[in-house]
Amino acid sequence: MRSIDPEPVLAKLAERKQRHDLEIRHFQQIERWRDRLLSDSAAGVENCCRHTPDRSAALSKLLEKAERERIEQRSPVGARELFAFLRQLLA
Repeated sequence: MRSIDPEPVLAKLAERKQRHDLEIRHFQQIERWRDRLLSDSAAGVENCCRHTPDRSAALSKLLEKAERERIEQRSPVGARELFAFLRQLLA
């Protein structure tokens, strides 16, 4: 093992870390979108799905569900569904 060049292994590890960091940033971006939409849903839906009315309706429905759950202090299933929807939308 001592005679093996460590550079290719280190390069692969660095590449893997970089890919992981990009995934984390993308995840955080989706969370920010979700939080922004939940705080100002009307403007968010308009900006997010301007040209796709079917997505706009689905997004509005998910926002209503998440808001209802927040008000009723229930498990955030709607917020998770909203996150999954945004993840697919922003992929």
